[in-house]
Amino acid sequence: GIAHDFNNILGAVMGYAELTKALVSADTPKAPKFERYLEEVLAGSRRARDLIAQMLIFSRLPPEDGQEAPPPVQLQPVIKEVVQLVRSSIPTTIELGYQTEEPTLQAAVHPVQLHQILMNLCINARDAIHDYGSIQLTLRRHPGGASCVSCKQQPGGELVEIRVADTGHGIPAR
Repeated sequence: GIAHDFNNILGAVMGYAELTKALVSADTPKAPKFERYLEEVLAGSRRARDLIAQMLIFSRLPPEDGQEAPPPVQLQPVIKEVVQLVRSSIPTTIELGYQTEEPTLQAAVHPVQLHQILMNLCINARDAIHDYGSIQLTLRRHPGGASCVSCKQQPGGELVEIRVADTGHGIPAR
């Protein structure tokens, strides 16, 4: 119930932001700045809306035959958004980069969950770097032949790899 109520409030915020964006004309002083701010409000609202959807899914029991796979999602926009968000939370002494050779790669993944995973990995990388260093995100088609670390089986279909690498000190060997 709370998630539904929050979703209704969020719908009003998004609606008013869209209306305000439509009212800002090119001759309005600082129009580009207002439009950029409104776009950030809308982007944050969309992330919140997607997070609410995930909470609603989580609150229900999965079907007996397991969860349906999510539809394919373009990965580059999600990764670029994470890079933009992380950039504002790390010191300027840490370089942050992103690269891909195939910007149209897709995967059957929930974008909100991917966003959360990448944010957590980047924050862990930031914490592993003391003063100076770099964090690099890479998106690529995986060459295949890899086995799952936990179940030791090879997944079917084409694979996509998202790598988060850093120059931090790492985990000490035991």
